Amino acid sequence: MAQAATELLAYGADPNALDDDDKTALMLAATNGRRESAMLLLPVSDLNARDNEGQIAAALARENWPDLAAELDSFGRAQSERGLLEESLQPMCTGKGGGKTL
Repeated sequence: MAQAATELLAYGADPNALDDDDKTALMLAATNGRRESAMLLLPVSDLNARDNEGQIAAALARENWPDLAAELDSFGRAQSERGLLEESLQPMCTGKGGGKTL
């Protein structure tokens, strides 16, 4: 599955496309314990996307694949922290005329 995901992404497939149950490719990988595919999809997927039952990818993995769920959660926290850091640095990186100073 990881090779197929790699090829589809290389051809421009949308990693956040939804199936009939509103699941993304990451959600399907998480549900089925496909760690390699999930790790490939993580950087290009919406971690907050919810399926038609309101579940995110990490929640779908949690019952049967707790190690994978922990990795998804960890990546999500790191991504959130990075976003908060960028937001807090934004005023310091803007010059008087509105241009970037760094």
